[in-house]
Amino acid sequence: MRNRIAIIFSFFSFVFTQDLENLSLLNTIKDITVSRFDVVGDRLYAVHPGTNSWSDGAALLSIANLTTAKVIAEGGDGTAGGIKSYPEGIHVFGDVAILTYDNGLHFFDISGDAITYLGVGWNASKNSIIFKNGNTSVLDQPTVRHSTKLDNKLYAVMQWFGFAVYDMTNPESPVTLKEFDYESASDDPVGIHVTKDYIFIADIGDKKIRINKNGGDYSVVGTIDNVVSFENNPVKRIATHGNYLYTSGKTVYDITDPANAVKLTDHNFPGAGSEGEMKVVGDYLLMTEGHWQRTDTPRDRAWVYNIKDYKDVKLVSTYSDTMPSYDIDFVNNKLYVSFGGNRDKGRLKGSVRVYGDDTPPTISSVSLANDNSTIAVTMSEAVFNTNSGSGALEASDFSFSLSGGVATLSSATPTSISINGNVYTLGIGLTGTPSGDETLTVNPVDDSIYDGTGKEASTDQSNNSVKLKTIATISSTTIVDDNSTITVTISDPVYNTNGASGNLEVSDFVLSINGGVATLGSATPTSIERIGYGDAKSLVDHSSGMTSRTGWTNAWQTFTMGDEGALATVKLQLKNSHTASYKLYLDVYSSDGNSGSANPWNKFSGTPVVSSDRTTVSASMGQSEVTFNFSTNVTLSANTKYYFWLKEDSSNPAGTGGQSIYKKSSNASTNDGGSGNNWGRIYHKISVRETSREVYKLGLNISGTPNGSELLTVNPQSLSIY
Repeated sequence: MRNRIAIIFSFFSFVFTQDLENLSLLNTIKDITVSRFDVVGDRLYAVHPGTNSWSDGAALLSIANLTTAKVIAEGGDGTAGGIKSYPEGIHVFGDVAILTYDNGLHFFDISGDAITYLGVGWNASKNSIIFKNGNTSVLDQPTVRHSTKLDNKLYAVMQWFGFAVYDMTNPESPVTLKEFDYESASDDPVGIHVTKDYIFIADIGDKKIRINKNGGDYSVVGTIDNVVSFENNPVKRIATHGNYLYTSGKTVYDITDPANAVKLTDHNFPGAGSEGEMKVVGDYLLMTEGHWQRTDTPRDRAWVYNIKDYKDVKLVSTYSDTMPSYDIDFVNNKLYVSFGGNRDKGRLKGSVRVYGDDTPPTISSVSLANDNSTIAVTMSEAVFNTNSGSGALEASDFSFSLSGGVATLSSATPTSISINGNVYTLGIGLTGTPSGDETLTVNPVDDSIYDGTGKEASTDQSNNSVKLKTIATISSTTIVDDNSTITVTISDPVYNTNGASGNLEVSDFVLSINGGVATLGSATPTSIERIGYGDAKSLVDHSSGMTSRTGWTNAWQTFTMGDEGALATVKLQLKNSHTASYKLYLDVYSSDGNSGSANPWNKFSGTPVVSSDRTTVSASMGQSEVTFNFSTNVTLSANTKYYFWLKEDSSNPAGTGGQSIYKKSSNASTNDGGSGNNWGRIYHKISVRETSREVYKLGLNISGTPNGSELLTVNPQSLSIY
């Protein structure tokens, strides 16, 4: 075998989605001799212990190509048939596969998809891989009952002994880190589970779960006694999720303090098995049954549970077959479940099913920045730039196209890319000023974007187009005769953040002056005022549920402005059964002098902020919506509470009988309105004309007396107006 440079391998699966609840069957590796397996890259390495007679040499090591779902190699230890022993587990480190036997560890070179036996970990003459590399050992041909790997370490539980830990950084020269003997006359450790901090051992001899440190002196930190299944049998498999330990016997323990584990009684975990597997991936527990029992009809052999809440464990999926299942794993966003052949010589072949998300990744939505500089592309799932579930996307993995309008793309490839979860923000290179008629479309480049299971994103997406936004520009300026202010008109509504919010401030503009004799006392305007108003739009509509009717005297109502602006209309629901008509109007106030009173005479005083025009309520008018117009534009402040009061010539409307207003019977939770000195929100619809975001009056600080040759220029400050 060729010499290799020692490489540090990191053996853990990157779980990008951790969603095992929406998986479909992607492929099946058929006619493979399998009980346990290990997945590395695009290869699956499998082992089966063969028949009940080791002399048959029926045990095999197999290699399957995951791309073709075909077995591409089978081999053994060089003896007739395959392997003359009972290999139970397999772990791959680099180009070396380590099989766990009833007589220790055995090493196989699997480079180039060929299988070459390297030797045994232990033998009577000590002429073995473990011993040849300078390790000492108290073990001699130990029976490995169960094993696992974490990072570059192999953990094996040894029957009648304890456990061992080996550093496989260089698998051809393993280093013994620990061989831990529990020194119990009756112990029989058969299951092992490992976390970064602890090693958990299932001991069926002493009916215990033993907890050791993972590192240092590997000392015992806790023991759980009398651990039995629901059938009062010892448990053989265990796994942890956070501070909880699950067993194959339908039991759960709180291991927040490993030295004082507590058996829980308020869980609903139903998982039961024998010598299969238990593995935790994210919030999911994967479990196989592990009985060597073939049936004529399929039955459940493997399960996935959602264990996010131990009190509310949910069965996510089951996997049935006539063959027993011994192994299950979730690697690179795919779930692998093995169904192994029986121990009968003619029934050794089984299968490995591969499950995953069979929906290719798509663009869920796009969002364009206000200045057209970037577009945020949200993908439906985690994506990569290789079909093996790795590699961050690059700008060149996307392409742009632009149609309509006058602006053009300087490049069809994004100018930049930034990544935040599944959102990819792409830089846009534009030439010319957009008119707003341009449509920008973004698509994946062919053979560039894949999900974790290798499915490629289509180059023809939906939800991937957006109109370019017009860029606000200063369209005109007007300076007053005394040079004290300049009115600036901008082509579009503008804000001082790129999230379409925030009023402009004086610091958002910069002034300059050229020529003449006068100078600027400050390059920043001295004041700013939004002037002019936009079209009327609805502020509130409280018209539903207003079925109660009362006299219209002392009618008032609270409302709150959104953005700053002027009132356009207020609509009330009124009725006038009297033979006389009335001219009514609304006074608007900005303060409430007595919030505990429903009588407006006790609440509002002084000069109103603004009053509506007079409106005639006709004689003998039935229930009708009456509109009060505001022809005087008085700017009301944003996010400020105001109050309107229904009046007739500076007093209450006449109450001679038959005049009424519609309202809610009560509004005690807010007390935001009333009539007839009683609380109750009145029927009202309010429209406003928001202050223009296009016209601004800026104050100027001019030093000296202008001679008329001065040229004043006003520009947006950099990164200030959007």
